[in-house]
Parts: sequence; structure tokens; C-alpha cells
Amino acid sequence: MSPLDSKRTLAAVIVLVFLSGLCFYGLALKYYGTFIRGWDAQMYYMQIRSLVIDGDAEFTNEMFDLTPNRWVFFPKKGEPVKQQGGTVIVDPLERVATPDGVHEDRDWSRTKWPVGGRNAEGGIACYYTVGWALMVSPVFAVTHALCSALDISPTGYSRPYEIASTLWVFAVCMAGMAMFAGTVAKYCNIYTAIVLAIAAFWATNVSYYACVMPLATHALAFAVVAVVLYTAFRLYDDPLCVRTWLLAGAAMALLVLLRPTDVVASITLFPACFRLFAAKRHVGQLALPAIVAIGVFTGAGVQLCMWRLSYGQWMLNAYSNHGESFDWSAPGLPGILISVKHGAWLTHPIYALGAAGLVAACLLKGTQRRWLWVSMIAVVAAHTFVHASWWSWWFGHAFGHRLFVDTAPLSLMGVAFLLHRATQRWRGVLTGFIALLVMWNMLLIVTLIKGFLPEAHQPLNKMTYAEFFALPLDMIKSFF
Repeated sequence: MSPLDSKRTLAAVIVLVFLSGLCFYGLALKYYGTFIRGWDAQMYYMQIRSLVIDGDAEFTNEMFDLTPNRWVFFPKKGEPVKQQGGTVIVDPLERVATPDGVHEDRDWSRTKWPVGGRNAEGGIACYYTVGWALMVSPVFAVTHALCSALDISPTGYSRPYEIASTLWVFAVCMAGMAMFAGTVAKYCNIYTAIVLAIAAFWATNVSYYACVMPLATHALAFAVVAVVLYTAFRLYDDPLCVRTWLLAGAAMALLVLLRPTDVVASITLFPACFRLFAAKRHVGQLALPAIVAIGVFTGAGVQLCMWRLSYGQWMLNAYSNHGESFDWSAPGLPGILISVKHGAWLTHPIYALGAAGLVAACLLKGTQRRWLWVSMIAVVAAHTFVHASWWSWWFGHAFGHRLFVDTAPLSLMGVAFLLHRATQRWRGVLTGFIALLVMWNMLLIVTLIKGFLPEAHQPLNKMTYAEFFALPLDMIKSFF
């Protein structure tokens, strides 16, 4: 047996990817000083602190007094802040934040937080989903208990809380990576799994959202979708396995809580359902797919309860309350794929390679589990269309297109298919090309961190393709 076909080699590669990611995590923390920065990250963190320590879902004290980079929530003095559509979203509050000496130009008497994000008493409520907070809350609660017992700044914002929470996200993401590699090893081969274990982390933006932005939902969603992918393969071969259906149901509940639009990943389970129904089994066995439906509705029910706790009402379309919505008639295609404004295929070409592989899997003769591959491309296509229809299809500050992190396990199965079906010669060519994509991604990460590649979409609006591809060269020149 070749060393590259050894399970021990695969395990060693996964460990090396874990250790390299851990180093990247440490470097990111040292460079930025904190992960609790920006708008989304602070809101997700406020949510977990409020639920675990305050026992409520109201964030006025976190936003005005506690969160370290709260200045981003406050407009500059005299600045007329408006939301999409022209509706003013700032309003004066009785409570004034503690002045920040670095940002004295901020108007601490009012916030940018939308009126649609307030409860009946005017307090700061959260329209973000609760999945991130629920998945991290056990670690956060243990950390709070230890900090309280040892009297180590038990505020929820001290360093132990931040390290424990973000390392947990990183660890969950890496567990999902290991499950993804295991799925590839089982249904393709170990060599392909070794290549994909490296590429899934270092040739995509998964590494960035696991190590630099762990307070976003994407790294956790990646791990959960990896579980869904595993269950899809298992159930296709054995649609009567109750434990696997239970695992699929739990994964779908978490996906709904992390990002409701990721529910499209359930399409990968449809082929197993069809095989189960075609077998004409006992009526009780035919009810097994209902476990997944129960999981989806359980996740949705938990989120509705959270909105009830936050706003005092069950049904809420919180985003539309301040002008954010979908436009199904004018999706941002092909911009979401090839625009310099976070286009997924442009910034991370391995997603394009994966899409090509999924198409090939559906069309080539001799493909095993063909309908499972069809379901995967259906998920990726539906997921892309849904997020291309969002009013800001570039999704604000990002590295690449961050929503493609969620479905990366499915996209990368296309790469696995190409490697698995390729002849020895073409397998070497593909492996070399993937190595180049790894180097491109690492170079792009440094370009972003050093400030040459903007995270915000505004500077990217005016950037040409030539200027985009010249950014890494500009960054390299800056060192000499």
C-alpha cells in the first residue's frame, strides 16, 4: 500500500491542518488584538453573553457599556444615518454610552441600530439567529463558572471568554473538516481525501472564517453541512438506519438556527427518501424522513421563541423591518460568482472547479449514486440563487464570498469526484493545480490582512479585474 493511501497518513494530514490552523488563529489574534470586532461579530457575542450571564435577550447594556468596539454602532456627530429606502434608523436614547477617547467624534446619544431591532420598551433586541450562541453556550457557561469562582474578571468580555468561545468554534470547524475528509475517504479514496483535507481548509475561505472571523456563523455551518453530507451518503446506501436519520434531523435543526437559508442542504437527503419509498417498506419505516422535518421545525420553533423573548412577538421578519430583503426577479448573477466584489469563483477558483466536478458527476457514464450528485449540485445552485437574490449579494465586509463557506463540503465533493475519476497523469495535474490554488488563497489572505485587498464592498465597486489581480503583487512589493 502506498503511503498516500494510508489511513494513518490521512490522520496525520488532518492533524497538520489542525495545527497550521491553530497557528493562523494565534497570529490573527495577535495581529487584530481581539475577535470581538465589527458589526456581526459583536452582535453574535452580545447574544451569548446576554443569554448566559444576564439571562435575557436584550443588549442595551452590552452595546452601550461593555462591547470593546461599540463605536461602530454609533454615528458620527451630525451624521444622518439612513437605511435602504431612505428611512432614518437612528433615534435618540436616554442612555448615553461611556465616551471613548479614541472616537470622540461619535454621537453617543444615538445608535445606528435600527428601530426594527428594538423591543416594545425601546431596548436593543437582536434579529440575528441564535444558532451560534446555542452551539457555543456550553463552553461559554463553563468559562463563566470558572471565572466567577476564581474571580478572573467575570464580565463575559475578558480574554478567557473570548479564547474559549473562539477556540471552540475553530475546534468544531476542524471536527467537521475531519468528518468531510472521512466521507471522501470512504466514498472516493484516501489519496483524494488527503488532498481535500488540505484544500478544503487552505484553498477556500473556510480557514479565514475559522481563524480570523470565528464569531460569524460560517465556520459552524461548514461543520454542520459536513455532517449532512455524511448522512446523505450513509442513508443513500442504508435508508433504514434510524440513528443516521436522527443525526440528519439534529444537523438540520442546527442549520436552521445558524442560517435559515441553509435549509436547502436538506435536498441532499431527498435521494435517500426516494430509495426508501421505492423499497415499499413497512409504513413505520417510511416515516423515517419525518425525523428531518421534525428537526427543521424544531430549529425554527427555537428561533421563534428567541424572537418572542427579544421582541414580545412570535412571528418576525426582522431584516425587512429596516429595509433588507430579497429581490427574486433580479438576482446578482453572475456577480456573486465572478465579480471583484467578493465573487466566489474569482477569489476562490476551487469553488468553480467543484461546480465543474459536480456537473461531470451528473453527466458522465458509470457514476455511482448519480442522484446523490444531482442533489448536491441542486443544493449549491439553489443556495447560490437565494443569496444572489439578497439585496446585498456581496454580503458586506467579507473575504471572498462568505456564504459559500456554508456549502463548501458539497462544492468540494465535485473536486473529489474529479480527482477520484482522473487517470494517474491527470490526477497529478489536478493535484498540482490545487496546490497553486492553496498558494493563491494564502497570498490573498495576507493581502487582505495587510490592507491591500479591501473587506468592504465600496472600494471594490471601482476596482477592475486587472487591479484585483495586481493586489498581491503590490503587497509583495511593499516588503522591499
